[in-house]
Amino acid sequence: MAGVVANTGNTNKQSIIWTLETQVNESETSSFEVGEQRERNHRYWSLQAMGNERKGRSHYISPDVLDAVEGKKALFSEAFLSARDVVRFTDCYYPGEAESKTAYVNRQFKRNQYERLLRDGWHDAFVSKRMVILAEWSPETKETKTTFEGVPMQVAQQQLKQMGEVLEVDDSQLQVQTMPSPQGPMQIVMGEITVTLADGYVKLTLVQPERFFTDPDATYPDQAQWCTLEEDISRGMLIDMGYDREQVEKLSIDYRFRSDEEDAARKRHDSSWTRRRQHNRTQEQEAVSFFRTWTWLEADDEMFADLDLDFTPPDSLTLYEIHWSHGEVMKWAAEEGEPLEEKGKIHHAVSIAEEMPFFSWTEMPISHASNGLCTADVTVHSQKTTSELKRLVIDNQQMRNSSRTLALSGALKNPRDLLDNLIGATIWTRDMNAVMPLPSPELSPMTMDVLAMLKRDTEERSGLTSLAKGMNTDAIKYQNADNMIDRLTTAGQRRVAAEMRDFANTFLIPLSQYIVHLGMRNDTGTEMMESQGQQKPITPSEWKDEKLRMDAAVALTPDEGKQMAQSMMFMHQTLSTDADMKGVYGTKQKHKMLDYMFELMGVNDTSQFMLSPDSPEYAQLQQGMQQAQQKDQQKGELMFGAQLEGQKAQTQALQSQDKREWAKFQWNQTDDMEDNMLNVDQLDWDIERGRAELKIEEEQERNVSLG
Repeated sequence: MAGVVANTGNTNKQSIIWTLETQVNESETSSFEVGEQRERNHRYWSLQAMGNERKGRSHYISPDVLDAVEGKKALFSEAFLSARDVVRFTDCYYPGEAESKTAYVNRQFKRNQYERLLRDGWHDAFVSKRMVILAEWSPETKETKTTFEGVPMQVAQQQLKQMGEVLEVDDSQLQVQTMPSPQGPMQIVMGEITVTLADGYVKLTLVQPERFFTDPDATYPDQAQWCTLEEDISRGMLIDMGYDREQVEKLSIDYRFRSDEEDAARKRHDSSWTRRRQHNRTQEQEAVSFFRTWTWLEADDEMFADLDLDFTPPDSLTLYEIHWSHGEVMKWAAEEGEPLEEKGKIHHAVSIAEEMPFFSWTEMPISHASNGLCTADVTVHSQKTTSELKRLVIDNQQMRNSSRTLALSGALKNPRDLLDNLIGATIWTRDMNAVMPLPSPELSPMTMDVLAMLKRDTEERSGLTSLAKGMNTDAIKYQNADNMIDRLTTAGQRRVAAEMRDFANTFLIPLSQYIVHLGMRNDTGTEMMESQGQQKPITPSEWKDEKLRMDAAVALTPDEGKQMAQSMMFMHQTLSTDADMKGVYGTKQKHKMLDYMFELMGVNDTSQFMLSPDSPEYAQLQQGMQQAQQKDQQKGELMFGAQLEGQKAQTQALQSQDKREWAKFQWNQTDDMEDNMLNVDQLDWDIERGRAELKIEEEQERNVSLG
């Protein structure tokens, strides 16, 4: 980079101002045509007269620019103003740091009323060619009052530490008493204190495009040799910001540049722009021109010789931040309590900057060009042509309903009857042929086809179809197949989706990274923020990972998010039912999956639906479940032991009963054996007796019965 150093032979202070004003003049001169295009776009968007109107003809204006711009703003709002994190930090080395940084950026955007900031910024991008935001650290403070009712000194000090970064404590209303205690004398505090806390934040300022002057040879602000911001600020606010009162009271509005002309075009719809704000207000409320320039300069020994600086300018090429107005560098007011001999020595508002703090986005950028195109640029021609054609249609219908009349001069009693052309009026004439209507030309049959052609031409230029804007009711009538309307709507906004992704990658991600850089440098406080489904203390100054990697969401629009959530639910069900994945798809992985699905559906805080595996509540729940399982296990073991003892006793009883049964069986067996032995002896006796009887009967030849 090369600095721009002027050598005019004047004083060094004038040389610096001359350099700064020369930079602004170069930017303003190179963007003269751009300014005229912005004025035209503002008029067309607000449906102002186009300048080709004719008396007695229709003045209808087709809202092509308004329709295309508001349609894109609606789609951008739907994508970026939902509860989902469109961009997020990833791949931080320390666990949980990426989520904390994302939560910190979200908090900073909310503090800057990001809904209004982005809404107005998109309007600038679609109508004024460029959206520009200035990001800077604002060291704000806030006061809070706390009342102590007889608490120990150590407890009061601990409460002060928990309040944040304490800058000042007013304890004039505090009373301290010493009370005896078992541990010894104890100090007890009572009363009210006023605490001044650091409340700094990243301030995001939406810059009017016509008040942003930059190097015309640079495509992006970080490549520019200089960037200048012009603001109209009241004198009272400048004094409150710390500038020297005597110098501020001499300032006034600067009309040398064309920013006021474009601002007047922006407010032409209601004629609210006026220069009377400079003359009809009190001294403190009058607006003055105030410039802040970030420029690369290589200072020599004489460049800052006439300025009182609180640093020594380096000899190398350096980026400076300079505040100036009306040919002089602004001065800071002397601090209260400064010695009188030091009152005349006041520091000038010159400092060394670390980087360009501006971020810009162009809807249709042109490579190697400072300015690109926007929606209004490519649709103004369609609006002009369509307006003219629709005016002809309206004029034709007007002539057919109220046609021109051919009248014979002197034959009418009251010619005013023809001029007024009242409905039901009677024309008094001396000749029946004195009044004859002139034939009106027929409307060309190609008129409606030409209007349809111009409508298609506007859609092709803007990239936004009527179906994507939800303004084509015929889709329900003719394209009612399954999911056909959704598919046609998605296809009709692909170019807009590409612009939204470009906005996320080239604007939101660099801006978010810069917000974190500012927080790491300046924000020393600690604040509770929602991260990973639970409230966590976040201290930006303690972050160590300098690699701020970020990704844009795969699904930007809510419809894409719902479709992706359905796909993720199918994956969740598949992984949950797969037996081989039980070891790798555990509770944390399931929670991460469900949390992502909730976010895709627009629910950013899932703590009200499910506990985080890393939260203390979940740990307590797991501990309680483990204790319950241990109790159940112990109870089971006791029951199992009792069952074993019972089975053992039953076995022993069975064994004892078996012994008794065996003994009884043995005894019965013994009795049976004895009975059997007796029976055998009787049988033997009967057999022997029978033989004896047979022998006697043979010998004596008669029947014999022994015994």
